[in-house]
Amino acid sequence: MSIFDVDRAKTIASDGRPPQLVPAEALREMLQFMEHEPAHLSHVNPEVPGIIGQRFGGPFLLDGIHRGVRCLRENRDFRIFVLSPEETRLCLLSQDIGETDVGIAVREMRKLLAKHPETEHLEVEIECSPDALAQIRKLLTPDENDRITIRSIVPPTTP
Repeated sequence: MSIFDVDRAKTIASDGRPPQLVPAEALREMLQFMEHEPAHLSHVNPEVPGIIGQRFGGPFLLDGIHRGVRCLRENRDFRIFVLSPEETRLCLLSQDIGETDVGIAVREMRKLLAKHPETEHLEVEIECSPDALAQIRKLLTPDENDRITIRSIVPPTTP
């Protein structure tokens, strides 16, 4: 789990690059495990492009969750600016929360499972060490462990 500076991402994305259309199915897949506040949907401008970051697990919606959800619900096109992996790293404020605070990671896994009670099995990627992943697994109940596959992505070391 990582925390990103969205304002910095917006600054980087405002360099004149054109926004790209996100296919509805790709947007739906990206949003399926993201949380949003339903009351906030009517307040967002769906015409404003979102921002896609690039990390080890692939592309992810760094900014525009509510706009993306609204576009899906209203059958609208959703456009995004795409950051390179290097630009995404420039926006990284904190990483490896799962490694430094296993309790937060466990809480997030439980929230994800609770949000999708109808889903038999979830797959999640988390930036953490194998040791942190083992600690997370120990804190989850057997039923929770049966419902979720957690893959540890070890962040690259900086030279």
